[in-house]
Amino acid sequence: MKFAQLVLLLLIGNFLLAQGEETVFVDRYAVEGERYPDIKGNPYLFKNGKWFKADLITRELKTIPNILTRYNTYTGDMEVKRENGDTYYKLVPKDFVRIEFSVDENGKTALDPDQRLIFQNGFHPRFNNRFVNLVYTGNSMVVFRDYRCIISDEAARRVGQSIEVKQFRPRVDYYLLKNGELSELNVRKNALIKILGHKKQLDTFFKENKLDLDNTFDLQKVFAYAESLGK
Repeated sequence: MKFAQLVLLLLIGNFLLAQGEETVFVDRYAVEGERYPDIKGNPYLFKNGKWFKADLITRELKTIPNILTRYNTYTGDMEVKRENGDTYYKLVPKDFVRIEFSVDENGKTALDPDQRLIFQNGFHPRFNNRFVNLVYTGNSMVVFRDYRCIISDEAARRVGQSIEVKQFRPRVDYYLLKNGELSELNVRKNALIKILGHKKQLDTFFKENKLDLDNTFDLQKVFAYAESLGK
């Protein structure tokens, strides 16, 4: 079913109506102070559901700059809103190829463009219409991670009673796309060496460099070095 010709289009930081354009936003919601009051924790990528400015790249490769954006890891939605707005919109993934945040993965201003937190979709049929975080792009491989969040039930005790407490549990899955083949990726040292090959060289590389594999930039160094070694 096609959307009406009159659709919402974001232009120069404002939500406008345009005719003859593809739908780039869907649905409108109030920005709640407590969206999940009965669940402990935070389903958003950034603490307390904080919004950060991002550049939105459309399917037609048009850039919509400096839009307040956040990623809901529970619903898988990229949410956007006006400055000081009291409503937010969900992006339609099929209409966007890339989201470039102005900050890094820790929510700190990215002074270097290479440090910007970037989401993209369409890497692989498994992730069509879902935004995933780009970790590394090389000549022969792409590495990305899928941020998710589930709700778990845990038993907790109060004086004289036992209660069930719902809590958000974050999960991050890494993937390697190489020569068209998609593989799940364990980002621990031995697992990386096993899937990337070049055991001797990578062993030496790890010994000579104090790498924190929980750090994205150190991970990028590993993938770049592995690629430099060839097949």
